[in-house]
Amino acid sequence: TRRLDPGHALCERPQHSALERLFAEDGVDSYAHVPLVIEEEIVGVLNLASERSHAFSEEDLGIARDVADLLAIGVRQDRMERERVRYEAELIAAKERAEDMARLKSAFLANMSHEIRTPITGIMGFTQVLNDEVPEALKEFTGLIGSAAQRLLNTINSVLELARLESSGGRVQTTVVSVGEVVKEACQTIKGMAERKGLPLRVHVPAENFWAELDAASVDRIVTNLLDNAIKFTEKGGIDVRVSADQD
Repeated sequence: TRRLDPGHALCERPQHSALERLFAEDGVDSYAHVPLVIEEEIVGVLNLASERSHAFSEEDLGIARDVADLLAIGVRQDRMERERVRYEAELIAAKERAEDMARLKSAFLANMSHEIRTPITGIMGFTQVLNDEVPEALKEFTGLIGSAAQRLLNTINSVLELARLESSGGRVQTTVVSVGEVVKEACQTIKGMAERKGLPLRVHVPAENFWAELDAASVDRIVTNLLDNAIKFTEKGGIDVRVSADQD
């Protein structure tokens, strides 16, 4: 504890702090400061003041320290509560931003499906018309245009399929389908690419239908991607697609 002279002259002495001058003006003769500490950080001070000289005993100061510790705990709890509220607000804002981005992505993909797939389909159709009309020496170029358009369409379809799976939480929509029919349809779609490269595409599907619970669109995409790679990396020979089943 410290003792102050409450006289007017003390307030004018520069060596005293502003707080001490205020104490002196109010007639304080002794005072004590007890810091509020949180993890070695001083977050406040508990001030004790008295008009009596040497007013605070060690027992008084011990009680003051206990009170200061309780106040420090309160300050810490208030900080944690404020941090929790701020964190929750940030989580809510992040969730809202994510939902906005998901809506924007869905809108973008829906627009891309219409605005890009439609002209690509037109390119592929007119390319086929040109392929039937141009001289044999130019059919290679129309074939390249058709192949490039088909690859771009496959890429767009893959992006849209991935977006569909993401929006559904990765869950596929399964139905009981004929595996052979799904594979034959996929092969028919991409058969023209193989023929333009001079590669025979042979599909071997047993007469007996194999039924399975599958996502037909996903199977079609898998078969199409496999065939696309087969055509791309096969320079001579042919491509064979076989459907078979085991006892299960």
